[in-house]
Amino acid sequence: MELFPDDEMLEAFGILTPSLSERNAYFFDKWMEWRPLRMKIQQVKSKKIENNIKDTCKAIGLREFWDFQVRQGEVRFAQSDYMALFRIKWDSNG
Repeated sequence: MELFPDDEMLEAFGILTPSLSERNAYFFDKWMEWRPLRMKIQQVKSKKIENNIKDTCKAIGLREFWDFQVRQGEVRFAQSDYMALFRIKWDSNG
């Protein structure tokens, strides 16, 4: 699965190759927009925890940046359904 699929890039930016600053601004805006749909997993910064979160999200078919974002032990989702699916999967893995 591509990280930045052509159809998503065209829909979001109107072009296939936006500048790095345009991409950063777009996904930061999404991060802020998704604040109500956030879960704090752990307060300690840990790459292992972030990787576990990403793996769990990808296992349920979510796409990084477009459906979820992870930063410093916090994960935010584009939709409440995504957060619910993540909670079920995360809680079942202990």
